[in-house]
Amino acid sequence: MKTLNKIAREFKHSLTSSIGKDIVHINRFLLTLAVMLITAINSSTTKAAQFIDSLPAELNGHWTICHFANLQEQTPPLDSSSSFTTLPKCQISETVNINALSKEIEQVVNNQSSEIIANNTNLIGKNYSIYSKQFIVSGDLQKITLALFAGSIDEADEVRVNGYLIGKTGSFPPFFQGTYRQNRLYLIPAYALKYNQFNDLEIKTFNTINKRGLNRQSISIDQYLELAHDQQQTDYFYVAAIAILLLLSLNQIFHYFVIRGSKETLYLAAFLIIFSLVTFVRSQAPLHIGLDLNAIYKIEMFLICMGILSISLFLFRFFDLEVRKNYVIGFILIGLIGVLNLIWPYPFSTRLVSEVSYWVLIVLTFFTGGGAIFIAYIKKREYSTIVGALNICSWSALVFDSLLQSQFIFYSQLPNNPFFLPLATTAIGIGMSLAVTHKYWQFYKGATYDHLTGTLLRPSFFQRLSEELQRSQKDQSLLLIAVIHISQFKTLSADYGYAVGNNLLLSISETLTRILKPFDLICHLSDDEFCIAATSESRAIAKQYLAQMHKGIIAIEHQIDKDSKVFVDVKIGGIIYNPDHHLSVSQILQDANYGLSKVKNNDKNDYILLNNPIVSI
Repeated sequence: MKTLNKIAREFKHSLTSSIGKDIVHINRFLLTLAVMLITAINSSTTKAAQFIDSLPAELNGHWTICHFANLQEQTPPLDSSSSFTTLPKCQISETVNINALSKEIEQVVNNQSSEIIANNTNLIGKNYSIYSKQFIVSGDLQKITLALFAGSIDEADEVRVNGYLIGKTGSFPPFFQGTYRQNRLYLIPAYALKYNQFNDLEIKTFNTINKRGLNRQSISIDQYLELAHDQQQTDYFYVAAIAILLLLSLNQIFHYFVIRGSKETLYLAAFLIIFSLVTFVRSQAPLHIGLDLNAIYKIEMFLICMGILSISLFLFRFFDLEVRKNYVIGFILIGLIGVLNLIWPYPFSTRLVSEVSYWVLIVLTFFTGGGAIFIAYIKKREYSTIVGALNICSWSALVFDSLLQSQFIFYSQLPNNPFFLPLATTAIGIGMSLAVTHKYWQFYKGATYDHLTGTLLRPSFFQRLSEELQRSQKDQSLLLIAVIHISQFKTLSADYGYAVGNNLLLSISETLTRILKPFDLICHLSDDEFCIAATSESRAIAKQYLAQMHKGIIAIEHQIDKDSKVFVDVKIGGIIYNPDHHLSVSQILQDANYGLSKVKNNDKNDYILLNNPIVSI
């Protein structure tokens, strides 16, 4: 017996030593097989766990949804530490893809649970949903900081992983706060995750519209830094829109202070500043700085009303239209809608009031702004077409933006896009600002330039020439001033009509522009006279300018009819500015006219550059 026991012990020892290394591999294989079997059993009986071994991972399958309304008259307080078990239960046996949640909810409402009540307007403020799912995170991802991205959620939410609260937005009743535009990005702390094991994800939502809480965006898990970077890039668009709107408003404020009586620029500036604030409210900033989320609806609608009021007043002022009593009533109603939203005290119906107000505002905007555009078009006011097109675009943007968020009056299936209105406002603001700038440029141009030849008028030329004289004295550069007389201009205009004379003036101004440098001055001094002021490197070059101008002008031929052409004769008198002799613009022009008179009285020369003994040659 002892011998047998000894043999048995030796055999066991030898067997253990021979297969010791294989046991480790067998154990690993058995563990993997156990995990697979458990997963299969769970998927066949309850719900399948999604295995995550690569990023990003879309959690797009096998969700269990509990959607119900609390029928009790008073809802118990729900804080971040409260359990989901305090809510009424509803059993949903089917597992669905998150993109088909609405169909599943309708099926449950119609066929299964009496505890589930949907689309009941009497239960506004009592609509809860719970979305749950299991997932397994590979151990290979243990060194990566993970985060959950849920997009925008209606309206308050709490997200837990394995019972740990990883993030929340807003708060549940009785102290309700919520928002439906801002994206949810929640960091998943390492202590909340189990690697190579089952993890329970639960998303609890509450909203005031009796619809599902999760929107159509997919729920995803990815690296936190990647998701934060993507969100930061989105924030940059909001910052860019705000910056553009504020810069445009500064341009309009500048016009207001520079141009007297330009109140329309002040109205447009107010519109741009207000919608830069709307853009701020729609960004992620209210979440980051801890604003009262209920106040977001109120502030936004108030700002939109004030912005619409500003742009409507801009239209009436821009086209110089009378504001009649019916339009005044419309303006008052727009203001009252904004104030009503701002002071509305009931958080559970704030979103409903905002939506109704938005649609009423759209109707009033069509009446006020559309009325101004219609009257301007009938009266054939300048810019009525382009500003009218911009106004139609802005009204269409309001309609589309309202449809994006409409849940009561129209149940919209459009994706939530809070950046649409800021983007449209920025484009429309640029268009409106360009129209205003062009209007005042035309005004400035009409007061500065001759409408026929495009050259400076006398007052503007004298002002610019005075500045050039100061610059020439400071830089010690030569400045040529010449007066050009078109000898036959009055005769040609009298014999062949003013159209011939006007075409001749236009041809002469084009010739002078071609010969002189871009920053030299050209003025249509009188009917048959031009005056130029040109910088020159030397007296010889100044004389060459006179010769080129004379040669270019006498070469102009004007076709009167098929058989006859007209050529003109020209006389030019020039002088170089001398700071010690020419103390004013009138003095230097007087010397240039003196040179012109000498040319007229001398048939040998058609141009002259007067000698000035003080000027060095």
